[in-house]
Amino acid sequence: RDLQNIHDYLAAAWRFQQAPNGPTLPFSESELNQSPDYWLQWLSKEVSNWEPELVRYIQILLTHAGDEIAVAAETHLIFSLLQNHSTVPWLSDVYRIWEDALDQCPAALLNSEFVASPARNHGATRELV
Repeated sequence: RDLQNIHDYLAAAWRFQQAPNGPTLPFSESELNQSPDYWLQWLSKEVSNWEPELVRYIQILLTHAGDEIAVAAETHLIFSLLQNHSTVPWLSDVYRIWEDALDQCPAALLNSEFVASPARNHGATRELV
């Protein structure tokens, strides 16, 4: 369950990108057989294009589940995913909620060597804090 939010946002991005060609809900029998392959191919390509800090967020989230640093890692990762998939018509509240959560991350965690600070404007360079 530690990756559920991340899965949900990635799945939403995939569904948005696949909408013109992809299956509609509920899936037909043939679509059920094809969808896992499409999803896994897309997910593999998505993760292979991630910046190293996004992979570190996953590592932190899994190794420190339930700790404050895991919450900070999840927040940073989801905020970064929302930015990376800016063509998805996210509800404005979704972006604001995660941006507010990012602002609530304890400063000590933001200074950690494990957690990078995502840029808040689209296309900007991310720097380690």
